[in-house]
Amino acid sequence: MGWLRPRAACVGAAAALPDAGQGHAINLQGQVVGLAVPHSLGFRFVSLDASVREMHGSIWPTLRHLSQAAADCRFASLRAGGSGRIARGPTARRR
Repeated sequence: MGWLRPRAACVGAAAALPDAGQGHAINLQGQVVGLAVPHSLGFRFVSLDASVREMHGSIWPTLRHLSQAAADCRFASLRAGGSGRIARGPTARRR
């Protein structure tokens, strides 16, 4: 039964994921772009949007610092031609 993983491996993988119950949603202009997960040094950012992907895994001392950096990153991405939207499957082109 090679497809079964040892229980210890499953427990370790689950521990590596952020607990959404402890996280804070980072909302920019009505769209959640990531989660701020408590960390010993402040908050670790988990990106959910392509416009802030380069911040994924970064650590910030306060939620205010993280939110401002995410807003700046998103603004820069949009100015550079990024969509700033989460991809949600195939889209139809309108004419």
